[in-house]
Amino acid sequence: MPEKMPSLPWYKEPEEERSGPKTMPRGDDGDSNRPKKSWREIDRLRSGGSRQGSSGERPGSRERLERSQAYREYKSNLDKFFEGGATAAPEGLRGLLDPTGAKSARSKAVEEIQKASAEDRRKWAELVKAFVDEHELPPDPYLLTEFLGHPREAVASKALAKLKELVDEGQLKKVPPSLDQQLRSLELTADDDDLKEEAKSLREKLRG
Repeated sequence: MPEKMPSLPWYKEPEEERSGPKTMPRGDDGDSNRPKKSWREIDRLRSGGSRQGSSGERPGSRERLERSQAYREYKSNLDKFFEGGATAAPEGLRGLLDPTGAKSARSKAVEEIQKASAEDRRKWAELVKAFVDEHELPPDPYLLTEFLGHPREAVASKALAKLKELVDEGQLKKVPPSLDQQLRSLELTADDDDLKEEAKSLREKLRG
């Protein structure tokens, strides 16, 4: 057997060798008193930092912009423009989209017609007659359906022709509820035989 080395009185084994190297608990950065953040808080801080870094905006600045009155008005006009209202286009686009002002004039005339429709039918008939003579009919099935009830058959004939064009081109996505009744009225009461036949033909086509 190998001989046991005698212990030396002057030699002291290092503390680290006896107990093993001291390690810091995992996740401890040395500051145990610092409050811990939840994962939700960490994610929010990360996402907020990335947005600010990429766009240069402070958190919440977009929300403040969207709440502002000027932004709401601009967005409302832009929505109206995409729905077909050229007069409601943002100021900087009007000159490019309607250089002659024809669309603006037509839209204003339509507004006057719609207002007179509920207040004064005599004035409405005069405005519609002037509108049909001066402007191209818009692809508005509800407005055209109302024009079918004009006392002058020439006006009703133009409105009927425009409606037929919308149907033939597949642009009549939604049929006004009163269209069938207006066509039936023309079919029964119009003096012009061609107008009667056109009204009957379109009515049958819409009914399938």
